[in-house]
Amino acid sequence: LVAEGFDIAVRAGRLTDSSLVARRIGSTDLAMFAAPKYLERRGRPKSIHDLSKHDMLFFKQRGSSTWTLTGPGGPVTVELRGKITGDDMSFLTRTAVGGAGIALLPAIHARGPAERGELSLVLPEYTLEGGALHVVLPSSSFVPSRVARLRDFLVERLGRVLKASQERCSQTLARRRPRARA
Repeated sequence: LVAEGFDIAVRAGRLTDSSLVARRIGSTDLAMFAAPKYLERRGRPKSIHDLSKHDMLFFKQRGSSTWTLTGPGGPVTVELRGKITGDDMSFLTRTAVGGAGIALLPAIHARGPAERGELSLVLPEYTLEGGALHVVLPSSSFVPSRVARLRDFLVERLGRVLKASQERCSQTLARRRPRARA
């Protein structure tokens, strides 16, 4: 941020650069989503262990990944495989919508496609606690007023959008969850 001359940025996940001043916007849990056409073709996983038979879409991992998800019985660790990796959640969302596999996505990315029926929640009882979203600035005793106003606007507006996305996605998905068959 400092080396490239930026005044402000939005960062997701754990902050490792201690020279930055951060304001927390919020956080979001991640859930697994897939396109209905993928689930029709490959079948809907019935248990967490069924995921090993599916094409997984990974964020920043290559080939295989271990996910520790929280379910009804507490944390469960599963080893998964997949051929598609991305370092951009929008890319993973579009790839899941396209039917390439199951992705672990934050609500802010899954909300629109879920509301349009392009994504379906997979194993809704299992989630991953999401990282925090922050507005960050270089450490300085002087913050230009335009940067401070933008920081405050982003914290307020993005916080509201993040919260609304999570709530609306949860409501939408609750209506779309497949009912258990007797």
